[in-house]
Amino acid sequence: SRKFFDGLGEYAVEHGAKGLAWVRVGEDGTLAGPIAKFLTETDIKTLTERLSLVPGDAVFFGAGEFDEVSKI
Repeated sequence: SRKFFDGLGEYAVEHGAKGLAWVRVGEDGTLAGPIAKFLTETDIKTLTERLSLVPGDAVFFGAGEFDEVSKI
């Protein structure tokens, strides 16, 4: 649910990230989430193929310094 993902974003910020964006894969294979509208068809194809995404998966994008974000 959106509340779950928002909670993860709050957790990330509390632990040093500048923010946490996400998309999830719907049953029809489309990506949904706050940043989905900013992804091009090429972005979506690349993410889907490289990460072997299937319905139910989620992808998180951490913002901030690499060392801080990678701890989360």
